Amino acid sequence: MDSLLETKARLRRQALAHRDALAAPVRATHSEAIVRLLLAFAPYRQAERLGVYLPIRSEVDTRGLIAAALAEGKQVAAPVTRWEERALDFRYLGGDRDLVPGRGGIPEPGPHCPAADLAGLDLVLVPGVVFDRRGYRLGYGAGLYDRALAAAPAVPRVGLAFSVQVVARIPPGPGDLPVDWLVTEAGFLDCRGRREAELGQAG
Repeated sequence: MDSLLETKARLRRQALAHRDALAAPVRATHSEAIVRLLLAFAPYRQAERLGVYLPIRSEVDTRGLIAAALAEGKQVAAPVTRWEERALDFRYLGGDRDLVPGRGGIPEPGPHCPAADLAGLDLVLVPGVVFDRRGYRLGYGAGLYDRALAAAPAVPRVGLAFSVQVVARIPPGPGDLPVDWLVTEAGFLDCRGRREAELGQAG
């Protein structure tokens, strides 16, 4: 039987293969559908301070959402990675002009951008390689988001993914922090309700 690490590695490989296999126009269309859903989502509408990731590789593209949120007058914070410490800091963006290339050319807010307190945000949009319907997620394996969000557990979390990245179940490990909602091009999943139902069945 696979160990937990082996199972997670296998799920990552499969989900990345499925995500990368989506043609670029399909990813763009799905990303636009996800952004439209988010723009009408009550927690997003109510949020004044928003945490948003900047897309890399074949992730759901959040750039349209960032532009819309800034146009609506929201404060938008994006992550800066401190690779030596394996940690994320968040900084507020004013627009594309505030982005600088980070490690590997990944865009991130420049050092002139004001620091954002993650615990003070109203909603955080979380990337992932693979999600399950209870909200558990796997990233690329560095644990950056799990550590950052663990310091702000009260902030509502929304995972963004394409449907091909969603599996029935991810075995959670110590420190794995689930999202509250998951949004794909097919719609919303209330992950909190699924976790509560599972706990009720277990009890």
